[in-house]
Amino acid sequence: DRDVTGVQTCALPIWRRGIATAVVHELVARAGAAGVHTAIAHTLPESSASTTVLDRCGFVHLGEATDADDGVVWRWECRLPGPS
Repeated sequence: DRDVTGVQTCALPIWRRGIATAVVHELVARAGAAGVHTAIAHTLPESSASTTVLDRCGFVHLGEATDADDGVVWRWECRLPGPS
């Protein structure tokens, strides 16, 4: 089973242009093509631009998790299609 967990922060001065959504879509597509089954993301435990991006990209909010560095976070997952 191939799952990928990673941490990425996007704090660009250019907001509301769809750039983050496009980047996440592309990462998910590439991960699926590489045989990854599940993409996992963590966000701060509050609604934000990051949670909106994840929701738009097909991630599902699964609840809270504890991160060693950040403490309580929201856990998100996206099941990926297999390679085409």
